[in-house]
Amino acid sequence: MSHNISPTNSNNNNFKDQSTSTKRNRPNTETSPSISKNPKLMEQASTDLALYFKKESEVSSSTSIEAMKLSQLRLGVEHIIILVKVQYKYDLRKTDRFDIGQFIVYDTEQNNANIICFNQPSISKFYNTIQEGNILRITHPQLRPTNLTFSLCQCQMDIILSSSTKVEILKQNDDLAFHIPFNQQSIASISQQFQQNNVIDCIAAIASPPDVTEGPKQQRASVKLQDLTGTITLTAWGSKMVTCLYAATQLPQQVFAFQRLKCKIFQEQPQLYLNEGSEILLQLEDENFDALTSYYKQKEVKTKP
Repeated sequence: MSHNISPTNSNNNNFKDQSTSTKRNRPNTETSPSISKNPKLMEQASTDLALYFKKESEVSSSTSIEAMKLSQLRLGVEHIIILVKVQYKYDLRKTDRFDIGQFIVYDTEQNNANIICFNQPSISKFYNTIQEGNILRITHPQLRPTNLTFSLCQCQMDIILSSSTKVEILKQNDDLAFHIPFNQQSIASISQQFQQNNVIDCIAAIASPPDVTEGPKQQRASVKLQDLTGTITLTAWGSKMVTCLYAATQLPQQVFAFQRLKCKIFQEQPQLYLNEGSEILLQLEDENFDALTSYYKQKEVKTKP
C-alpha cells in the first residue's frame, strides 16, 4: 500500500460500497471457485491434506443443524464444526517468527469471530484460497482465547486453522441466510457507555476535514463524526487506514456506516479508532442511515473542506 494519501486508493478492502452486500433479506448467491473432485485426494484428506475444497457443496438444513454457533465456542469443546461466512480478509502479516493470515467471519446469528492461520503450509492451503464472501464449513479447528485489546469481534475465542483442520467452501442456497452484523449505536450512547476496547458500529456524518499527522512510525488522521445526538473523534492509524478515511472525506456524500470501530482513550479523550479490520460502508439498508442522510441533505450541511 502506498504511503501517499490519495482518493485514487479508495478501492482497498476497508472501503466498500455495501449497496448489495448489506441487504438484510437477500442471501448472497455468489458461487465458490469450481474445483474438480478427486477421489484419491478425498481418501488422503484425513492424513495428508489439511484442506480439501469440494466443488460447490450445497449448504443444507442438515449442515446447519450439526454446526455450532460462534457463541457456543469454549475451550475444551471437542468435535467442533462451524458454519460461517467471510466478511473481511486482512492483509498477510509477516513477523520475525510468523506469517499470519486472518479473517473476520460471522454466523447466521450475526455473531462474528477471528479466524487465524500461521505459516506454511496453512497460508497456502487456507489464506491464499479463502476469499471474502465465501461460506465455510470448518471441522476440527483449534481454539484460543482472543486478545480483547486488539480483537474487533464479539466471540471470545479465536478460531485457529491447524494441520488437523478441514475447510470446505460451500455454495449457499435459500435454506440458510447470512446477514452482515451491524449493531448501531448513537454517538451519545457511545460516549455515555464508553469502555476501553469496546467494538462498536455507528452511522454518522464526517463533520470535519481530515487532520493528518506524520508520526515517527506511522501516519495518523482524525475527523469529527456527527449524528443527531453528538460528536466524537474518529482516528485512523497507518497509511492504509489513513488513505481509506481520506478517500471518504473526498466523496460527495456526508453520511457513512462505520463498522467495527475500537473505543480507545487518546490524550485523555475518548475516541474511536479505524483499524485494519474496520470498514466504511457507503450504503446500508437501514432506516437510521436513510434518515440521517435525508437530514443532512435537507439542512444542506457543509461538512466537506
